[in-house]
Amino acid sequence: MVFRAFADKTCGNNRYNDGGVCKECPAGYFGINCTKMCPPLYYGIMCLQKCDCSPCHYVHGCMSTPSITGEILSTLRKLKKDSSN
Repeated sequence: MVFRAFADKTCGNNRYNDGGVCKECPAGYFGINCTKMCPPLYYGIMCLQKCDCSPCHYVHGCMSTPSITGEILSTLRKLKKDSSN
């Protein structure tokens, strides 16, 4: 606990102590010593990005699902095949 309190005072908000070097929180985390994860519907560096989907990943935001990706690829292949005829 003493190290954490020292690190908090040294680095401040949205930063953490990495071997004596203050670094910015990684994407998906914020707060003193980067101990909090982004709240629901927010993601990225300091949780400043807002998702318009569900579920929302706290680091990456909206992520495609295999079924949607498969449908898009199938449609693109069909369009490519039709245009080459």
